[in-house]
Amino acid sequence: MRHSVIWIAVMMFITACKNDSTGKVSTSYTTTGVVVASAGGYEARIAAASEEVGTETVSASALSRITKNGGQVLIDIPEKVSGLPETMNVASLTADPEVKAALMGLDEAAAAALLVSKGV
Repeated sequence: MRHSVIWIAVMMFITACKNDSTGKVSTSYTTTGVVVASAGGYEARIAAASEEVGTETVSASALSRITKNGGQVLIDIPEKVSGLPETMNVASLTADPEVKAALMGLDEAAAAALLVSKGV
């Protein structure tokens, strides 16, 4: 009986170990140590979440506000948003490498200043 328990424990340990050297893992924790996100890095988490997002139509009031603001409109997944006029300058939030780097960075003031300088 003792040998069976030890054998089961060893097998559980071996099967629980996964050595996947091809994937990068980025795990985020709260200050109390609770895992809140785990995937192949920030971009992989964003891509995974993007697949789950449904399509959305811009409301009339939102379109009015966007039009008044002017400038370029950046959307995280432009193909999932409808209701914007074709004449409006719409682009992907991550299409510009400089904007993407700023948004993935930690300096929110710098990211905001960059967006304003680019007419967003």
